[in-house]
Amino acid sequence: MEKGLMFSVATGRSLSTALRGVHGLALPHPLIYNNGVFVGCAAGHRLRETCFPGETARLALDLLIRHGIYPLAHAMLAGAERTSYMPSLATPELMAFLGRSRLAGGDPRRREVDRPEELYAGRVFYLVCPGAADRLEPAWKELLAGPPGLFQVYFSNSIYTGSTFLEVLPGEATKGAAARFLKERLGCSRLVSFGDAVNDIPLFEASDESYATAEAPPLVQAAATAVIGSHREDAVARWMADHALASC
Repeated sequence: MEKGLMFSVATGRSLSTALRGVHGLALPHPLIYNNGVFVGCAAGHRLRETCFPGETARLALDLLIRHGIYPLAHAMLAGAERTSYMPSLATPELMAFLGRSRLAGGDPRRREVDRPEELYAGRVFYLVCPGAADRLEPAWKELLAGPPGLFQVYFSNSIYTGSTFLEVLPGEATKGAAARFLKERLGCSRLVSFGDAVNDIPLFEASDESYATAEAPPLVQAAATAVIGSHREDAVARWMADHALASC
Protein backbone atom coordinates (compact mmCIF):
# COMPACT_ATOMS: atom_id res chain seq x y z
CA MET A 1 0.00 0.00 0.00
CA GLU A 2 2.93 2.34 0.68
CA LYS A 3 3.97 1.83 -2.95
CA GLY A 4 0.55 2.76 -4.30
CA LEU A 5 -1.35 -0.53 -4.28
CA MET A 6 -5.01 -0.14 -3.26
CA PHE A 7 -5.96 -3.15 -1.15
CA SER A 8 -9.29 -3.98 0.42
CA VAL A 9 -11.40 -6.90 1.60
CA ALA A 10 -14.58 -8.44 0.15
CA THR A 11 -16.13 -10.89 2.58
CA GLY A 12 -19.36 -12.63 3.49
CA ARG A 13 -18.71 -11.72 7.11
CA SER A 14 -20.19 -8.78 8.98
CA LEU A 15 -18.12 -5.65 9.50
CA SER A 16 -17.17 -6.51 13.08
CA THR A 17 -16.02 -10.01 12.12
CA ALA A 18 -14.20 -8.72 9.05
CA LEU A 19 -12.31 -6.17 11.13
CA ARG A 20 -11.24 -8.90 13.51
CA GLY A 21 -9.80 -10.78 10.51
CA VAL A 22 -7.71 -7.82 9.33
CA HIS A 23 -6.70 -6.61 12.77
CA GLY A 24 -3.30 -4.91 12.60
CA LEU A 25 -3.68 -3.69 9.01
CA ALA A 26 -4.21 0.03 8.59
CA LEU A 27 -6.64 -0.27 5.69
CA PRO A 28 -7.30 3.22 4.30
CA HIS A 29 -10.00 2.16 1.83
CA PRO A 30 -13.60 1.01 2.34
CA LEU A 31 -14.37 -2.67 2.88
CA ILE A 32 -16.97 -4.86 1.19
CA TYR A 33 -18.85 -7.02 3.68
CA ASN A 34 -21.98 -9.15 4.09
CA ASN A 35 -21.36 -10.57 0.61
CA GLY A 36 -21.57 -7.18 -1.08
CA VAL A 37 -24.62 -5.85 0.74
CA PHE A 38 -22.49 -3.09 2.24
CA VAL A 39 -19.46 -1.06 1.24
CA GLY A 40 -18.24 0.93 4.19
CA CYS A 41 -15.41 2.28 6.27
CA ALA A 42 -13.95 0.60 9.33
CA ALA A 43 -15.58 3.23 11.54
CA GLY A 44 -19.00 2.06 10.35
CA HIS A 45 -19.92 4.76 7.81
CA ARG A 46 -21.65 3.07 4.85
CA LEU A 47 -21.09 4.22 1.28
CA ARG A 48 -23.36 1.64 -0.36
CA GLU A 49 -26.25 -0.42 0.99
CA THR A 50 -28.31 -3.04 -0.85
CA CYS A 51 -31.28 -4.43 1.10
CA PHE A 52 -34.16 -6.47 -0.30
CA PRO A 53 -36.44 -4.05 -2.17
CA GLY A 54 -40.17 -3.86 -1.53
CA GLU A 55 -41.75 -7.21 -0.71
CA THR A 56 -38.83 -9.28 -2.00
CA ALA A 57 -37.65 -10.26 1.48
CA ARG A 58 -41.16 -11.49 2.30
CA LEU A 59 -41.18 -13.64 -0.86
CA ALA A 60 -37.90 -15.26 0.16
CA LEU A 61 -38.92 -15.78 3.78
CA ASP A 62 -42.32 -17.18 2.81
CA LEU A 63 -40.62 -19.69 0.53
CA LEU A 64 -38.14 -20.78 3.18
CA ILE A 65 -40.84 -21.14 5.84
CA ARG A 66 -42.95 -23.26 3.46
CA HIS A 67 -39.98 -25.63 3.40
CA GLY A 68 -39.77 -25.62 7.20
CA ILE A 69 -36.64 -23.46 7.22
CA TYR A 70 -36.42 -20.63 9.77
CA PRO A 71 -33.26 -18.67 8.94
CA LEU A 72 -31.07 -16.11 10.56
CA ALA A 73 -32.64 -12.92 9.20
CA HIS A 74 -30.16 -10.04 9.06
CA ALA A 75 -31.83 -6.64 8.89
CA MET A 76 -31.48 -2.96 9.63
CA LEU A 77 -33.94 -2.34 12.44
CA ALA A 78 -34.40 1.02 14.22
CA GLY A 79 -31.10 2.23 12.75
CA ALA A 80 -29.06 -0.75 13.92
CA GLU A 81 -28.03 -4.09 12.47
CA ARG A 82 -29.97 -6.97 14.05
CA THR A 83 -30.00 -10.72 13.44
CA SER A 84 -33.35 -12.33 14.22
CA TYR A 85 -33.96 -16.04 14.72
CA MET A 86 -36.43 -18.39 16.38
CA PRO A 87 -34.77 -20.56 19.06
CA SER A 88 -37.83 -22.80 19.28
CA LEU A 89 -37.57 -23.78 15.60
CA ALA A 90 -33.84 -23.44 15.03
CA THR A 91 -31.96 -26.45 13.66
CA PRO A 92 -29.00 -27.86 15.59
CA GLU A 93 -26.81 -26.60 12.77
CA LEU A 94 -28.10 -23.04 13.19
CA MET A 95 -27.51 -23.09 16.93
CA ALA A 96 -24.02 -24.51 16.43
CA PHE A 97 -23.27 -21.74 13.94
CA LEU A 98 -24.46 -19.11 16.42
CA GLY A 99 -22.31 -20.66 19.12
CA ARG A 100 -19.09 -20.27 17.17
CA SER A 101 -19.86 -16.87 15.63
CA ARG A 102 -19.56 -13.35 16.95
CA LEU A 103 -23.30 -13.55 17.65
CA ALA A 104 -22.65 -15.87 20.56
CA GLY A 105 -23.24 -14.51 24.02
CA GLY A 106 -24.30 -10.92 24.51
CA ASP A 107 -23.78 -9.52 21.01
CA PRO A 108 -26.28 -6.63 20.66
CA ARG A 109 -27.16 -7.71 17.11
CA ARG A 110 -28.67 -10.97 18.35
CA ARG A 111 -32.49 -10.86 18.47
CA GLU A 112 -34.48 -13.87 19.62
CA VAL A 113 -38.09 -13.92 18.44
CA ASP A 114 -41.09 -16.11 19.19
CA ARG A 115 -43.17 -15.84 16.02
CA PRO A 116 -42.24 -16.29 12.32
CA GLU A 117 -43.71 -12.87 11.49
CA GLU A 118 -41.01 -11.24 13.61
CA LEU A 119 -38.34 -12.47 11.19
CA TYR A 120 -39.72 -9.96 8.65
CA ALA A 121 -38.95 -6.90 10.80
CA GLY A 122 -36.88 -4.02 9.43
CA ARG A 123 -35.03 -3.78 6.12
CA VAL A 124 -33.88 -7.34 5.60
CA PHE A 125 -30.65 -7.77 3.65
CA TYR A 126 -29.36 -11.31 4.23
CA LEU A 127 -30.92 -14.69 5.05
CA VAL A 128 -28.59 -17.42 6.31
CA CYS A 129 -29.78 -21.01 6.68
CA PRO A 130 -27.33 -23.49 8.23
CA GLY A 131 -28.69 -27.01 8.04
CA ALA A 132 -28.65 -30.48 6.54
CA ALA A 133 -28.11 -30.52 2.77
CA ASP A 134 -31.15 -32.71 2.04
CA ARG A 135 -33.39 -30.30 3.92
CA LEU A 136 -32.02 -27.15 2.26
CA GLU A 137 -31.72 -28.41 -1.31
CA PRO A 138 -35.46 -28.30 -2.27
CA ALA A 139 -35.68 -24.65 -1.16
CA TRP A 140 -32.48 -23.85 -3.07
CA LYS A 141 -33.91 -25.35 -6.28
CA GLU A 142 -37.17 -23.42 -5.91
CA LEU A 143 -35.30 -20.15 -5.35
CA LEU A 144 -33.20 -20.78 -8.46
CA ALA A 145 -36.35 -21.42 -10.48
CA GLY A 146 -37.74 -17.99 -9.57
CA PRO A 147 -37.54 -14.82 -11.67
CA PRO A 148 -33.97 -14.16 -12.87
CA GLY A 149 -32.12 -11.51 -10.91
CA LEU A 150 -34.54 -11.45 -8.00
CA PHE A 151 -32.22 -13.20 -5.55
CA GLN A 152 -28.59 -14.13 -5.15
CA VAL A 153 -28.60 -17.70 -3.84
CA TYR A 154 -25.61 -19.69 -2.58
CA PHE A 155 -25.79 -23.34 -1.54
CA SER A 156 -22.44 -24.70 -0.44
CA ASN A 157 -20.30 -26.32 2.21
CA SER A 158 -17.88 -24.24 4.24
CA ILE A 159 -14.32 -25.28 3.37
CA TYR A 160 -13.36 -24.44 6.95
CA THR A 161 -16.04 -26.23 8.99
CA GLY A 162 -17.77 -28.54 6.49
CA SER A 163 -21.15 -27.06 7.43
CA THR A 164 -23.82 -26.70 4.74
CA PHE A 165 -25.39 -23.28 4.17
CA LEU A 166 -28.16 -21.83 2.05
CA GLU A 167 -27.77 -18.07 1.74
CA VAL A 168 -30.25 -15.68 0.12
CA LEU A 169 -29.47 -12.05 -0.70
CA PRO A 170 -30.94 -9.26 -2.85
CA GLY A 171 -30.32 -9.76 -6.55
CA GLU A 172 -28.04 -6.71 -6.73
CA ALA A 173 -26.01 -7.67 -3.66
CA THR A 174 -22.82 -9.38 -4.83
CA LYS A 175 -19.15 -8.95 -4.12
CA GLY A 176 -18.76 -8.20 -7.83
CA ALA A 177 -21.26 -5.32 -7.90
CA ALA A 178 -19.72 -3.86 -4.75
CA ALA A 179 -16.19 -4.22 -6.17
CA ARG A 180 -17.18 -2.40 -9.36
CA PHE A 181 -18.59 0.42 -7.20
CA LEU A 182 -15.37 0.59 -5.18
CA LYS A 183 -13.18 0.41 -8.29
CA GLU A 184 -14.98 3.40 -9.79
CA ARG A 185 -14.97 5.36 -6.53
CA LEU A 186 -11.22 4.89 -6.07
CA GLY A 187 -10.46 5.56 -9.74
CA CYS A 188 -8.68 2.22 -10.25
CA SER A 189 -7.84 1.00 -13.74
CA ARG A 190 -7.44 -2.70 -12.85
CA LEU A 191 -9.14 -5.00 -10.39
CA VAL A 192 -7.40 -8.19 -9.24
CA SER A 193 -9.29 -10.48 -6.86
CA PHE A 194 -8.72 -13.64 -4.84
CA GLY A 195 -11.22 -16.13 -3.45
CA ASP A 196 -12.03 -19.64 -2.31
CA ALA A 197 -15.85 -19.96 -2.27
CA VAL A 198 -18.86 -19.79 -4.59
CA ASN A 199 -19.75 -16.28 -3.42
CA ASP A 200 -16.45 -15.16 -4.97
CA ILE A 201 -17.54 -16.08 -8.52
CA PRO A 202 -19.39 -12.75 -9.10
CA LEU A 203 -16.25 -11.00 -7.84
CA PHE A 204 -14.14 -12.95 -10.33
CA GLU A 205 -16.54 -11.99 -13.13
CA ALA A 206 -16.12 -8.30 -12.25
CA SER A 207 -12.31 -8.51 -12.14
CA ASP A 208 -9.62 -8.01 -14.75
CA GLU A 209 -7.75 -10.92 -13.17
CA SER A 210 -8.90 -13.42 -10.57
CA TYR A 211 -7.15 -16.14 -8.60
CA ALA A 212 -8.60 -19.07 -6.67
CA THR A 213 -6.67 -20.56 -3.79
CA ALA A 214 -5.91 -24.29 -3.75
CA GLU A 215 -8.75 -24.95 -1.26
CA ALA A 216 -11.42 -23.56 -3.58
CA PRO A 217 -13.95 -26.05 -5.01
CA PRO A 218 -13.66 -26.96 -8.72
CA LEU A 219 -16.48 -24.59 -9.74
CA VAL A 220 -14.63 -21.63 -8.22
CA GLN A 221 -11.28 -22.67 -9.66
CA ALA A 222 -12.87 -22.94 -13.12
CA ALA A 223 -14.14 -19.34 -12.87
CA ALA A 224 -10.71 -17.92 -12.02
CA THR A 225 -7.94 -16.68 -14.26
CA ALA A 226 -5.63 -19.16 -12.52
CA VAL A 227 -5.23 -21.20 -9.34
CA ILE A 228 -2.55 -20.28 -6.82
CA GLY A 229 -1.33 -22.03 -3.67
CA SER A 230 -2.97 -22.64 -0.33
CA HIS A 231 -4.10 -19.89 2.04
CA ARG A 232 -2.18 -21.86 4.67
CA GLU A 233 0.96 -20.91 2.73
CA ASP A 234 0.06 -17.19 2.43
CA ALA A 235 -0.58 -17.66 -1.30
CA VAL A 236 -2.35 -14.31 -1.76
CA ALA A 237 0.37 -12.31 -0.02
CA ARG A 238 3.03 -14.16 -2.01
CA TRP A 239 1.22 -13.44 -5.29
CA MET A 240 1.08 -9.73 -4.45
CA ALA A 241 4.76 -9.71 -3.50
CA ASP A 242 5.71 -11.38 -6.79
CA HIS A 243 3.33 -9.59 -9.16
CA ALA A 244 1.30 -6.66 -7.87
CA LEU A 245 4.06 -4.81 -6.06
CA ALA A 246 6.39 -5.12 -9.02
CA SER A 247 4.02 -3.01 -11.12
CA CYS A 248 3.36 -0.29 -8.53
